[in-house]
Amino acid sequence: MNWLNALRALPASQRAVQHQPETPRYARARTKLRYVLERGTFLGVRQSDLHRSAVEVALWAPKGHRDSRKQEVPGCSPKPTISSEVKTVKTTVKRDYPYQAAGRLWSVPQLRLTTLSDGTVALLEEEIEHIHRGIANEICGNTEALTVAELEFLCDLTLTSWAQVAEFLGVHRSTLSKWRHAGVVPRAVISLALKKWFWFKLFGGDLGNRSVKLSCLSSEGAFLSYARQEAIQRSLAEPIAKMRA
Repeated sequence: MNWLNALRALPASQRAVQHQPETPRYARARTKLRYVLERGTFLGVRQSDLHRSAVEVALWAPKGHRDSRKQEVPGCSPKPTISSEVKTVKTTVKRDYPYQAAGRLWSVPQLRLTTLSDGTVALLEEEIEHIHRGIANEICGNTEALTVAELEFLCDLTLTSWAQVAEFLGVHRSTLSKWRHAGVVPRAVISLALKKWFWFKLFGGDLGNRSVKLSCLSSEGAFLSYARQEAIQRSLAEPIAKMRA
């Protein structure tokens, strides 16, 4: 049986990312899981040493789906564990849950943790996607300077490479390397352009050709504020607040 094809056929509601040891930082694991499912080559399968109800699937994928970013793509490592079948026992809702993403802590109004049949508590992929879309909407919906951590997060979420970012801005990739070293995108106009670009990548297709009041187009900031509210009102994203340091 080709387990890779079986995993690809599973809907998002039956895919879970499990960290060992447990950690609230699910963003990169979720991105890597999606990457190996799309680009991976099936190598083999064995019974999991951790859980009798799970199997470990060995996959190989080319190193690095982020052009200039130092990042390991999981190959034969069993972490995170990918279960061939996820059987939900119950769902627990955590309110105002602290969630680490994009270089800061966020307060998620309602985070749904799923208890699997073996007692493992995990976040399903669709729940992670829901949270990250909400965080992205908050990042893009204001005029604050875009940090490199936020830019990396938006790239991860939209599967956008650094080369594509450089091409969109019309700059050399070495310029992006300088920004990463500094930790922040240097010019406000570039931050606003990137936020608008990523917002349309995430939500533009769902909103379609909708009319916008002229007052919302008076400035980039006015449009981004309108776009944030529009995504929330149409249930494309939920409001997620930044936690104070």
